[in-house]
Amino acid sequence: MRVRQAESLLFMDLNADGSVSIEELKAYNRTQEPRRQSQNTLAFLDADANEDDVLTIVEILQFADKRIAKRGRVTSGRVVEGIMSMDIDGDGKVTTRELVEVVKAVSG
Repeated sequence: MRVRQAESLLFMDLNADGSVSIEELKAYNRTQEPRRQSQNTLAFLDADANEDDVLTIVEILQFADKRIAKRGRVTSGRVVEGIMSMDIDGDGKVTTRELVEVVKAVSG
């Protein structure tokens, strides 16, 4: 299971150097549907522990371990779907403005 979780990020390692840069993420995402792009980006940001826009194999494996630990509580797909339901303009990104609009709509 750990390998399967890590593979999803390692597929983005387009130059096969053992790390995934933000540029590789963007290039990989251009080949994906918008929903998948959002999932990839959220996973990348979550996995990038030191926020240097590069995922090392250590960060990827730590992310995989964290996802496995969370699996019993909430599935990541449901979380992503919930977040992306706030994407009002359908561009694959949830902006602060969209969040404010959703909160206004819910709070009446």
